Amino acid sequence: MEDEGKKRLEENIEVARLIQSALLPEEQLFRSYFSDAFILYLPKDVVSGDFYWMQQYNNKIFVALVDCIGHGVSGAMMSMVGMQILSQVIRDYQYLSTSEILKRLNDQLVSTFEQQGRQQFITCSLDIGLCKIDTYEQLIDFAGAKSNLYCVDAAKKMDIYWGEKYSVGYKIGNSERKFKSHRFYYNAGDVVYLYSDGFPDQLSDEKNNYNKFLHQRLRNLLLENSSLNMEDQRNSLQNAFNEWRGSSEQLDDISILGIRL
Repeated sequence: MEDEGKKRLEENIEVARLIQSALLPEEQLFRSYFSDAFILYLPKDVVSGDFYWMQQYNNKIFVALVDCIGHGVSGAMMSMVGMQILSQVIRDYQYLSTSEILKRLNDQLVSTFEQQGRQQFITCSLDIGLCKIDTYEQLIDFAGAKSNLYCVDAAKKMDIYWGEKYSVGYKIGNSERKFKSHRFYYNAGDVVYLYSDGFPDQLSDEKNNYNKFLHQRLRNLLLENSSLNMEDQRNSLQNAFNEWRGSSEQLDDISILGIRL
């Protein structure tokens, strides 16, 4: 009986994985809008609390990478809620700046979990990097919540556009968070990156003294590989992660999105 229950649970989680995968845009879709792109997506468990998202409205392409609180089943359920709310907010407020969109996303997230007193039991948050890309004007509008945008030009110069140091909806009941938009022009061939904190927070095994990979090491790797084609960049990142992790456990969901503009 116990084995039968375990089997049913595993089957249900596999179905959840298929549903979650079906909702994520394929890498090829990014390549149809941009010069090239890669996605490195490594759930810690079968399902993930990270998700990436893209939608076009008129001549603006919205791209987001989101890290929901938790991982596994709870993180995946939160990602489904987050994806639905993000889609709704951008559809309704596509004409606003990314900072205003994040403000409304925060308000909607808070409102969702305040219903029927649920805020007493649930603390939810989204770390998100959101880009609004105007491909005609070659203009990017970015806002982030515990997420930054990294842009590398042909001369291998990296500009960092910093997000806020707090999440969206981190403490239920706090709907007064403010976000800042960064607007900048890009050149054809520039590469932009978004990533969740799973990769830099990954601990090594004993050969590297159980240290974290860290953001600076990841930024250096992105910069070093920026001139490679996007498939090779993804493979390089995957190999670097595997080598660093060694025999240690993967600690969190990992997502990196790279786009050549």
